[in-house]
Amino acid sequence: MLEKDKFFVAFVNESSAGFVRISKRDGAYWIEEVFVKPEFRGKDIGRALVEEAERYIRKYDSVAYIMVLPQDLNAIKFWLRMRYNILNTIELAKDLSQEKVPMRTLEVFGFPLLIYKWNKENFGFLEEEFLKLLEKIL
Repeated sequence: MLEKDKFFVAFVNESSAGFVRISKRDGAYWIEEVFVKPEFRGKDIGRALVEEAERYIRKYDSVAYIMVLPQDLNAIKFWLRMRYNILNTIELAKDLSQEKVPMRTLEVFGFPLLIYKWNKENFGFLEEEFLKLLEKIL
């Protein structure tokens, strides 16, 4: 059976301020996205959305998972403040371009960890449609 994603939307003075999306994949609950409009950031709306997502997940499971790209330091800091733990996900990439891709290098367990900065984002059709729908909602 295909399970539907669950959305919670935050409102401030009857205006949508942000949302959180939860999915269930492979028997685990994932907080897929948290978005707060720029004009509402820094007002604990993101925290409130995550706490609501956690209340929902807690009814079915004892663990909530998220995936954060290593390039998104602000997101990593946010999730650490929310008391999430860094697990063991490793993302691998090979630079196939002829030009130098900007990156930082760290060492993890004796291996170089390259954190690429994106030059451009390429969204597929479904991602573009999802973003358009979100703009209508928010």
